Amino acid sequence: MKKLLLLTLYVCNILHRAPAQTPRIEYTTVLKLNPGEEIVNLLSCWKPDGNRMPSQIVIRTSNNTYSTISNGLRKNNLTYEQVATPACNDNAYKVQKDSYSNPFRHLLPNGMYSIHDEKKDYGTYDNIHSMRVSGNRFVAVVSEGKNKYFFLDSEGQKILLDGRPESLITNEDLSRSAVVLADEKGPTVEELNNMPKNEQLAFFEKRHTSDLTRKVWLNDGSTFTVQRKSRLLFDVSGRHFIEIQPQAFYIDGKPYQRNISGARTQLFVNPDGTDWAWFSDIYMGFKNNTNFQNVFHPFLTTEGGKDCLNWFTVQKENTVSVLKLGQRRW
Repeated sequence: MKKLLLLTLYVCNILHRAPAQTPRIEYTTVLKLNPGEEIVNLLSCWKPDGNRMPSQIVIRTSNNTYSTISNGLRKNNLTYEQVATPACNDNAYKVQKDSYSNPFRHLLPNGMYSIHDEKKDYGTYDNIHSMRVSGNRFVAVVSEGKNKYFFLDSEGQKILLDGRPESLITNEDLSRSAVVLADEKGPTVEELNNMPKNEQLAFFEKRHTSDLTRKVWLNDGSTFTVQRKSRLLFDVSGRHFIEIQPQAFYIDGKPYQRNISGARTQLFVNPDGTDWAWFSDIYMGFKNNTNFQNVFHPFLTTEGGKDCLNWFTVQKENTVSVLKLGQRRW
């Protein structure tokens, strides 16, 4: 009886520790090719149209001519020159860049900067260190005097930063921002440029060996300490702050042991930050170690109140190429 009780407790403990079932991946057939036909991945435009179809599919036929399918219409007997249009598939992570010419930024005769539009004045500043604009929205890092730095945005935020700004990181629509702060005792760019050459070399040598971390302030009020050499970005959804090191990465400060350090790698994270998938070139992998290849242009949708990760893939069925749309609900 005692052995039976111990066995029951052991089994219950294993069941309690068992991982949750992997969410199901669903595939929908988009297109079945004719025998002998192949999709030319590099020439096809995988960006989805309004019907969640690739914008243009390029097909090489069995007699070495080409066909295209776009908006449901197929054109046949085309030459390579006719289908070799500029690629539209570079959906690797794109660094958001500063906007030096925009309707909010105005250089005054005295060398200061006014930030305003037709409706609102956001103030006058000695310098604008970084500024991003998207439509009628902006975020900026500005300074008043020598050592007072602020994060400023078109929503009305003006936050005094606890350190000297080194870089600004944003998502695409500027709803999320992060400011990397350097040691506020360190020299400014202007001071560094005015140093003698030997002092500049000594500064960079010391920085390389001892100045290894950075503080990051985010516009939701949270802060993180990151490695200076880490790659910093927001995930594709724009919600989560990501730090990428060579053998690990962090989602909102939580570590994961996985190498996703390739420059073209994208990270897709579910709303609460507990599940994720990475994508690079034609490869995609999930948190639970499920991996796929021949994957093209993953993208996010919201269906029935749920976030969905979608992607195109080409599979073989009885020697015939089949284009499918994969989907995983989070």
